[in-house]
Amino acid sequence: MGRAIRSGSRVRLIVAERPRFGEVWAFCTEDGRVVVHRCIARRSGRYRFHGDTSGPDAPVPLDRLIGRAIEVEDRGGEVRTLRFASGAATAARLRTLDDARRAVRALPSPARNAVRWVLRRPRRT
Repeated sequence: MGRAIRSGSRVRLIVAERPRFGEVWAFCTEDGRVVVHRCIARRSGRYRFHGDTSGPDAPVPLDRLIGRAIEVEDRGGEVRTLRFASGAATAARLRTLDDARRAVRALPSPARNAVRWVLRRPRRT
């Protein structure tokens, strides 16, 4: 998931019946990889997931779901509990990000590069 769960982290899963919007779940992709992403939608008996730093995944059927992620242990041994994000808030944020990405892609190259640089700047505290 990138920002929330770094690659190589250990994730504690629990058995749950079905994903709710905004929950973080582990599932198997069609090529056999295990992925941990946030649930953003359910359509026709399949679930849509989206990572923090990637685009939406292909629809996932119920039989490829592994479990709900509740804790993450990073490589340094720090354990933290995953927070549940409401489906409406998550979906709205993702729609806004997708709209922003489309707008940036439509800009001419010099402007697009300037916008990307501004968006990557670290925030001052």
